This record gives sequence, structure tokens and C-alpha cells, in this order.
Amino acid sequence: LGATPAGQKTCVHVHKVFPYFFVLYDEDSTLEELENYMHRLAVSIDRAMDLVVRRKSASPTQYVFKITAVRGTPFYGFSQTEQVFLKIFLYNPRFMTQISNLLRSGAVMNKIFQPFEAHIPFLLQFFLDFNLYGMDFLHLSHVSFRSPLPESLRQITPS
Repeated sequence: LGATPAGQKTCVHVHKVFPYFFVLYDEDSTLEELENYMHRLAVSIDRAMDLVVRRKSASPTQYVFKITAVRGTPFYGFSQTEQVFLKIFLYNPRFMTQISNLLRSGAVMNKIFQPFEAHIPFLLQFFLDFNLYGMDFLHLSHVSFRSPLPESLRQITPS
């Protein structure tokens, strides 16, 4: 929250930013097999979550926004080489704990996964990813204002 130079209070709604966590992908496969695996994993997570929340509907709810493959060095234990991780983006940060618990329990694809960075709160994750700090400025390239605009802002805004 803050105010514009004209004194108008601001509240920022950021779009297209999703909570995420990582799981290790420990199989050696082709790109096509990896893409197929990521799709199966997303569908399996969605189905497992529907069972957890006891949602009985003809069309299942989608909890996973997308899954991408990334390279990184594991930070649990010791490793000198990069490995492939699956970055799992969710639609809602509220389900992060439930989904990571399902992955740890083996309820998804009958496999036990170790989630990485699932404990980081979404707001902190957002701040870290965009290099923001408390009381720092947020520079935006595209903004919209709700009417009515303050008189002082109308005078400087070109028509």
C-alpha cells in the first residue's frame, strides 16, 4: 500500500505470478518422455487433491498450473553436479502444504517425492523472486487507475 504523488492511495494486484516448489527428477529420459511424465504428475496431483478435499465432480479441479523442468544443485546433502528438478506451479498457495504432504507420503504416482522450497510462504517467495524488500519501491511499467482520478492527477494526464 502507498500513495501516488497526487495523494491517491494504491493497492497493487499482481497477475501471472504463481506459487511453486521443486521436486527432483531422477530418471534418465528423452524430452518427450519428460514432458509426458510432467503431464502425468500434474494430473496425478490434481486427482489426489480431489480425493483429499472430497470433491466429487464430473470435471476434476485443477490445482497445478504447470510444471517445467529446470537444472539446479540439490541443497539437501552434498552434490557437486547439477540435476534436473521439476518446478511445480500451483494456482493457489493455500494448497502448498497439502500437496507437498501428498508428495512426501507416496500418494501421488505411488512414489515418494522430496519437495524443495515448499515451506517458503508465497509472499516471501514473490519478494525474493522480484528482488523486493519491505518498504521498497515497486516500479511498474503498466498500471490502471480506478475512477475518479484526483484533480491534481487529471491535470498532468494527457487526454
